[in-house]
Amino acid sequence: MEISMKILLLNNLLDIMKYITIYSLIFHGKIYKNKASVVKAFILTAFLFMQTFILQSGSLIILVFISCLILLCLYEGKYKNKIILFLLTWISVNYLDTICYLFLGGAIRDNVVWYYSHAPVNIKLIENIVAEFIILLVAWIYTRNNHKRWFEAKLNIRQCILLLGAMLGLYIVFITFILFMAYGAPDKRNLLNIILIASAIITISCILAFFLYSNHLKKENDLKTKNIEVQEENDGLRLALYANMEMMDDDMRQYRHDNRHHRAVLKELASKGDLEEIKDYLVQLSEQDEDLKKKNVLYTGNYMVDAIINGIIAKEAYSDVKFHCEGKLPRKLMIQDVDLSGLLSNGLENAAEACLHSNGDKCVLFKAASYENMIHFEIKNTYDSTRYKALSKGDFETTKKDSEYHGYGIESMRRIVKKYDGKLEYIVEPEWVITDIYLQQKDEI
Repeated sequence: MEISMKILLLNNLLDIMKYITIYSLIFHGKIYKNKASVVKAFILTAFLFMQTFILQSGSLIILVFISCLILLCLYEGKYKNKIILFLLTWISVNYLDTICYLFLGGAIRDNVVWYYSHAPVNIKLIENIVAEFIILLVAWIYTRNNHKRWFEAKLNIRQCILLLGAMLGLYIVFITFILFMAYGAPDKRNLLNIILIASAIITISCILAFFLYSNHLKKENDLKTKNIEVQEENDGLRLALYANMEMMDDDMRQYRHDNRHHRAVLKELASKGDLEEIKDYLVQLSEQDEDLKKKNVLYTGNYMVDAIINGIIAKEAYSDVKFHCEGKLPRKLMIQDVDLSGLLSNGLENAAEACLHSNGDKCVLFKAASYENMIHFEIKNTYDSTRYKALSKGDFETTKKDSEYHGYGIESMRRIVKKYDGKLEYIVEPEWVITDIYLQQKDEI
């Protein structure tokens, strides 16, 4: 009796240890370091000894319940993470135990389902030792490359539940086959067949749902990554263009400043009657003027807005589109640069893209104005007039290539306009589409 009690205690301890090993070494759980945790650990240990010595039971239900309480009470982390990961641990441990029982049954008695027919305590002890060794080995391999704290990490609950359903359904199929082999009497076969069919349907459904949802998440992540990369590239180009705009503006100021000196020189040469020298000087001035023409860009007076506009104009894809700009803006706008970039880039790109499909002139007119604390942008573009009716009804579906990666521009613009208590309106005319944007400048940005 004393030996059987010792084996029972060892089995119960090892059953608990399998869970604790997974919590600590695979999920990298961190135990609370306070007095309350010590008290909780003592109470849970008392439950374990009470089950062993008073109830004299090795009930897996009680052991699983204690393992769950250990996780919830002693480990730091989010409760929803703990519950999901506990359920995954429970199913994984059941898989491992079942495989070990089959292996030991085949090795010792040449009958893989022998344990399920006899359930000897000493075989359970051997199985627990083997299972614990396997868990330690897996933990050692896993932790060499991964140190993520799963109880505190951000989990996709829906994906975890689908995985849980797939694993549970597959386990039911697995254990049903074993029970069929161990207790496959004719009077029980119908029930086992029903369980097998139901669990197979659940498993296949969950596996399909899991992979479909995982594929959906992958596409979303790829889209986010691609958008971030494109945004970073665009931001870098705009910053470079912003710096270039400042240099060009300095060149213009320098040109206007030097113009007074040029007039003075020409006046002096004219007073001397030196026509050849005047001709040479005018040729040099013409060359300077040509250089400035090559640098010709559209100006509103605000460096960031100018950088955004001219960044769009410089794109080779829009080389056939004629851009015109009217209006002046203050150098400093109380609107964040990232919001200006998102708003105007989307608006101008949408306008230029629509122009490419125009069956007439390809033209974009950009107007900018400021009224006290209000900023007004108007983007006017030609378009494919055959779409007049559709656009009049608000059908602004993207016509860009790789449409799965586009179509978010208008929503992004609406979000930015809302942030600045403004208004975004689309007016569709037979020859033009007009995008009217009003923004209120913030006191602080």
